Amino acid sequence: MPTLQNKTILVTGASQGLGEQVAKAYAEAGATVILVARHQKKLEKVYDAIVEAGCPEPFAICFDLIGAEEKEFEQFAATIGEAIQGKLDGIVHCASYFYALSPLDFQTVAEWVNQYRINTVAPMGLTRALLPLLKQSPDGRFRCIQSRIELFV
Repeated sequence: MPTLQNKTILVTGASQGLGEQVAKAYAEAGATVILVARHQKKLEKVYDAIVEAGCPEPFAICFDLIGAEEKEFEQFAATIGEAIQGKLDGIVHCASYFYALSPLDFQTVAEWVNQYRINTVAPMGLTRALLPLLKQSPDGRFRCIQSRIELFV
């Protein structure tokens, strides 16, 4: 992986799975990583692992994407802006939610709505709120890992 020195990258779903691995890899490449997840204890564990590895000290923010609306996304973006006091070079959306692979008659509308909010609505809402910070970077970008989308701002 190329060096990410002096880059600040936000990773959702950073407390486990793919998000955890992406956050650690970006930190090892020199980026200051903003860890975002809904489980505080798991988030702290990833934070500690990055610090113990001698990587740049990350930021860790507990934020549950499932019920977030525009107001919460905007408040979150303001918090990020204050914390980093500068540009945001990238966002990697790894947060995803899937109940279970099962026949349709065992699935509920509420489950589908929650999956849609996490997997589709949250990346859009979060990216939209963070666009002003991304635009401060000469090469700002974001990726949605679960849908294989990469866009430049």
